[in-house]
Amino acid sequence: MHADKEKTFSPSAFIGVRPRLILTLLLLFGFVGHVLYVAIDPPITLAGDEAHYWDWSRQLDWSYYSKGPAVAFLIRGSCSLLGDTELGVRLPAMVLAIGTSLCTWWLTRRIFESEKIAVGAVALTYIVPMYVAGSMLMTIDSPFYFCWAMATCFGYLAAVENKKWAWPVAGVFVGLGFLAKYASLLWLVGLLVFLLIHRRRLLASVWPWLTIGISFAFTAPVLIWNAHHDWVSFGHVARSTSEDQSHFNPLSILINLGELVGGQIGLLNPIIFGLMAAAIIYAFRRERNERTGYLLSIGLPFFGFVALVTLRKNTEPNWPAPTYFTLIPLTAAFIASTWPRPRGWLIGATVIGLCTIVMLHESNWFYRVINLPPRKWDPSARLVGWDEIGQAVSTELRSLGPDAMVIADKYQLAGLMAFYVNGHPKTFCLGSYLADPKERDRLTQYDLWPDRDLSQPALRGRNAVFVGHTSPDLVAAFDRVQALPDLPIVRRGVTIRTQSIYRCYGFHGLTRPNDGLTKR
Repeated sequence: MHADKEKTFSPSAFIGVRPRLILTLLLLFGFVGHVLYVAIDPPITLAGDEAHYWDWSRQLDWSYYSKGPAVAFLIRGSCSLLGDTELGVRLPAMVLAIGTSLCTWWLTRRIFESEKIAVGAVALTYIVPMYVAGSMLMTIDSPFYFCWAMATCFGYLAAVENKKWAWPVAGVFVGLGFLAKYASLLWLVGLLVFLLIHRRRLLASVWPWLTIGISFAFTAPVLIWNAHHDWVSFGHVARSTSEDQSHFNPLSILINLGELVGGQIGLLNPIIFGLMAAAIIYAFRRERNERTGYLLSIGLPFFGFVALVTLRKNTEPNWPAPTYFTLIPLTAAFIASTWPRPRGWLIGATVIGLCTIVMLHESNWFYRVINLPPRKWDPSARLVGWDEIGQAVSTELRSLGPDAMVIADKYQLAGLMAFYVNGHPKTFCLGSYLADPKERDRLTQYDLWPDRDLSQPALRGRNAVFVGHTSPDLVAAFDRVQALPDLPIVRRGVTIRTQSIYRCYGFHGLTRPNDGLTKR
């Protein structure tokens, strides 16, 4: 995978065209396309997590229940410029995506000494559904992934090219990534793996330990906040990563591993997944050098950690995402080194990627063609209709009086209603107040904000609109609860789902159970 192989890399898209021009066009196309998609009558609304983080941004703090403060501060900064709009929420993801693409280009060019391979690596990300979604949806993964990319670039300068000034800078980006997602500290594991294999003498110097020290210094805001909140984040992370769901049952573990691998095949693009696997094997067999070793060392340990978690529980498909920042350049170099053999596979990957991306952006075009409920095959179906539900709730609120409030059964729905109900009211979440531990949800940020506490005396006597699945606890908390006709969310004549809404009169108050069975 060296520059002397570049002459064999001749896809027609690059013939006679300057690579940097292609890079510029790719970045402009992605950014402008997403801005227009979000700003001009988009077919999707915010995701539940996006709305929840936006709600965080209205009450800025050192940290939050499950994550650090980075996502809230980024959203608030953007919304202060563009208003509390969908574009305001999502703009940071689009900007960070450009930064991540530039990191991909820089690292690939630096390692393989080829601008064509570098642009090819960026182009590959444009046919990977996970990257396309991540460049528009504003969740914790956008700043986390960008910081991971920056740390990897500066880590390369430090550990491979012996630039001493780069060691502390890498630590800064690992620390900033931690403020978005705690898993950022696992980048340090990859760095240590690389040093142990390729640069062991550096472990005797101060520089790697300086990087680690700076990284951990950024944990201070989260630690200070948790010290004042019963260490709730630590309890949540411990439960979510170590909760034993499989009980080390071999069948359950195989199912979890199968779901992990299957999720990666779908999120990466099946052919890209295959080419990436081939690139890893090729690198181990034919390219045993420091540079490719760095890419493998930063990427593979993270995937190994996620695989270990599957021994106890199932994982989310997006968890291994940082693995691919260094494996995409490796895959682009593998394609270049073995060209033209992968030509057909690359064409197939492009066709699959583009078709998948069209379906993700305009999936409603296919609702009458695919004879299955959209929720069974369309991942974007859960992003549709929340504005309509918000308007319906707004109408009901007006009929219930000026002090009526909004209660939702889940924290994500509470965030969505806060965003889409007229006036962006403070909303409340019922989940952790249910008496039955089997039905009760874990704690959320809504349980930590005093102004969202459903036991407040000031809330008693008020009417409410409840959104979600009702329960005996809710009925008992009001003088009267009236079910309204379910609100259907319809696209192109197909009902995606229906939403239950209730008018509630005369709130008595709710007290969170203190039986020690509420999960963090």
